[in-house]
Amino acid sequence: PAWQFTEQRSELGLTTAGSDALAIHNYTLTASYDFKLEKPAAQVSYAYADRVLLSAARLNEITLDSNEELSRLSKRNIMSAVLAFPDNYIQKQSNLLFSITYDNTADEELAAGVMPQGDIEDNLLGAAWLYNSSTINPLSISKNDGMSLRLVAEDSDALNSDYTGQAYTFDWRQYIRTGRESVFALRLLQGWGTDQPRPFELGGVISQGDAVNILLGSAYESVFDNRKYSLRGYKEGLPQLRGRRAQLLSGEWRFPLQRVESGIMAPPVGLMQWFGTVFAETGSAYQDSPEKYYTSLGVEIDADISLFYNVLLRVSAGLAHGFDDELGDDMAYLRIGSSF
Repeated sequence: PAWQFTEQRSELGLTTAGSDALAIHNYTLTASYDFKLEKPAAQVSYAYADRVLLSAARLNEITLDSNEELSRLSKRNIMSAVLAFPDNYIQKQSNLLFSITYDNTADEELAAGVMPQGDIEDNLLGAAWLYNSSTINPLSISKNDGMSLRLVAEDSDALNSDYTGQAYTFDWRQYIRTGRESVFALRLLQGWGTDQPRPFELGGVISQGDAVNILLGSAYESVFDNRKYSLRGYKEGLPQLRGRRAQLLSGEWRFPLQRVESGIMAPPVGLMQWFGTVFAETGSAYQDSPEKYYTSLGVEIDADISLFYNVLLRVSAGLAHGFDDELGDDMAYLRIGSSF
C-alpha cells in the first residue's frame, strides 16, 4: 500500500517493486488516487546494475493564495534519466550522479479570477555528489553514528527551459546515538537559485521518490528536480513559503517504545516495533535574503509493520504545530516513511 493523509491530501494507492536474482534489473511501480483533489498520480522507475536509472511520474501540485485558499491545481509530468558512478565501501558510500530531466507543469483547475499560465517546461541538466557514513542495523529505528550529505547542481539554460538560471542544493543530515537505540537526527538544507529557476517551496508533509532511490535504497526525497520540502505545521503551497532560495533546519529525537515482533498469519501481517519522535524545525523561502523564519514543533508515533513476511513498512502518525500567528497550523498526518 501507499498513502498520504494530511489536511490537504487523501492519497491512497498501491506500490509494487521487484528485481532479478542478481539485483541487476530493479523496478518500482506506484499508482494512487487523491480523493480530496480527485486526481490520479503514478510513478514508474527502473534501475540497471547500479549505473543507469530511468523514471517517469505524474504528480499533483497545490498552490494557495494569500488567504490560504486553493488558487491553482496543476499536474506535473516528469521524465528523467540518471547515470551513476558509485564508490561504495562497508563503512561509507559515495555516488556521483549525472541527470537529464524533462518537467512539464500544466493547469488542471483554477479558482475564480485566477489567470491561466499555460504549460511550463523545465528541461534540466544536473550533477550530484552523495556521501553517507551513517549505519543502520536490521532492527534499528533510525540511521545512527554518521552523516549523509547531498550536493546537487542543476541548470535550466542549456536545454531551453521556460525557467532560467541554476539551482544548487546543500543537504546535510547528521545522526548521533543518544542511547542503545535512541538517536538525535539533525538536518540543514540550503537551496540557492540564480536568475529565475523553478522556485523552492516549504510546507506540508511531502512524499516523493524517483529512480535514484532504487539504487540508493531510500524511500524519501528525490535527488534531482526536487524543490519542495516538508515544513510540518504549515500548509503546502503557501506563497510566503516559496522563493528562489530556501533554508531549512530540522532536529528530531527518536526513541524506542516497544519491540513487539508479533502478528497474524492470515493475512500475514505483523507489528515488529514502534517508537516515538519529537521534532522541531524552522525554515524560510526567499528571493535574495531571508526575511522571516517559520518554526514548528511536533510529535510522531512510528511503527514498523511486516507484510507477507518480506515487506517492511514504516508508518508514521504525527501532530505538528506551527507557531506563526498568520500561517501556523495545527496539523495531523499519516504517511509511509520517515522524514529524513
